Amino acid sequence: MVRKADEYLSLITSYIDGRIDAKSFSRMYLEKFKNEISELPEDSFEILDRLFGDVDSYTDDEDLLASMPSFYLSAEQLKEQAAMAAAELTNGV
Repeated sequence: MVRKADEYLSLITSYIDGRIDAKSFSRMYLEKFKNEISELPEDSFEILDRLFGDVDSYTDDEDLLASMPSFYLSAEQLKEQAAMAAAELTNGV
């Protein structure tokens, strides 16, 4: 049986490995998380919810990044956050 979190891990890994770009990952992740109907284990939910916030803060607009660097994330920063979430999901943290 596939854990629900594994579906997210697959999507996250596709982004980290460069199979999809930041814009596609952002769109797909936001859509999947917003429309999730299954209950996720609390530990997985917390990790995925934190990543949701990171994904929501992603922008490729250089002016926005420069205007509020403490809020907005670049593709590189988003990838770092995604990698941390993947590691936590993999290690069951």
